[in-house]
Formats: sequence, C-alpha cells, structure tokens
Amino acid sequence: MSRLDEGRQFFADDPLGLAVFEIVADRVADLGGAELRVSTTQIGWARRRGFAFLWNPQRWLGQRGAPLVLTLGLPERDPTPRWKEVVEIRPGLYTHHLEVRAVEDVDDEVLTWVDRAYAAAT
Repeated sequence: MSRLDEGRQFFADDPLGLAVFEIVADRVADLGGAELRVSTTQIGWARRRGFAFLWNPQRWLGQRGAPLVLTLGLPERDPTPRWKEVVEIRPGLYTHHLEVRAVEDVDDEVLTWVDRAYAAAT
C-alpha cells in the first residue's frame, strides 16, 4: 500500500478529513513532494523537518474537539485571527493550529501558508 493510500485509509470514515487530505497532498505534490508520514494519531508531511500535519481531535476528545486540525510550522508568527493557537516551539519555528470545519476553510490563504511551511522546512 502506498503512503497516499495509507493517508486515504486514515481518513476513510471522515469525509472532511479525506477531502482536506487530498487538497493538502495535491498542493505538496505540486510544490515538489515531501515524505508522507502516517501514524496512529495524525498524518504529516516532512522535508528536512515536519511542516504540515492533519489530525481529527474528535477521535480523541469527542464532540468537544474540532472536526479537523491542520497544523503548520512557519518561521514567524502569522497574525491572522484564523489560527486557534500559535506556539513558538523554538526560536524561529512557530506551530500554527487551524481548526477546519468545512472544506471551504482550506482556501487560497491556507494554501499559501502550506507553501510557506513547505519552503521553511528545508
């Protein structure tokens, strides 16, 4: 089974997760590709380091969690209020957590952030 198929299987019972996975996977492929990592709790893309992660909090937190979270590693704090949380995990690396409630939440602005995270992960 390919890594892409593993990612699809991870979100097999989650239509929103599967749709967003396909969008992000296509964008990363268009940028030149990256290693896809599938674990029991999340899917991540990495170059020299991980830069994008998708997970379903409701699997672990029940209905009190968001249906999907996209986490991106950026070299600076992005000021948009769309982020649920931004954490500086080390100097020059900030994790940005975006709650995704509909496919439309992954718009051109979000894809630009994916591009920035990809570029910063070298």
